[in-house]
Amino acid sequence: MSAHRPFLKVVVTVASVAALLAPAVVALATGWIKITFTAWSEQPGPDPTPIEAWVLLTLVYLVWTPVVVAGLVGALDRLGYKYTPHDAEQRPSRNERRRRAATMRFLQAREAPPAGAPPARPKRGASPSRRDASSPSRDAVPTGATSAAPGCPSDEPRDDD
Repeated sequence: MSAHRPFLKVVVTVASVAALLAPAVVALATGWIKITFTAWSEQPGPDPTPIEAWVLLTLVYLVWTPVVVAGLVGALDRLGYKYTPHDAEQRPSRNERRRRAATMRFLQAREAPPAGAPPARPKRGASPSRRDASSPSRDAVPTGATSAAPGCPSDEPRDDD
């Protein structure tokens, strides 16, 4: 069946175009609608077809065209040519959806605290509304404090007692 699919696709498409032309061909063949042709140098005469016939043909086409297109889409779906609108966004494959979900779970696990850890305390200076004018600024060095690097002898406890 797979070798005949392109041929069947062409046959179904040509059949649908022929089906779309069928109401006009029937209307012209039965004489219900008459079309007259004139030469370039002549003035066209009055239209021999009444307006009601043209309106009825238009209403027939308003119903007939969606039916034929739905049949074409159904036939192509049965042949394995799935219909997707041209500018529709392609749905990610199952593997890609699973990979994205796993990535999101990994990122959420990295941001979450470890299980059993105490709740996180707010960082110092996080909210400026809690700081008042009487508290020292962060840049000020407290009196009596040394600014030695970690591991220096001044970091060790003193025996001043």
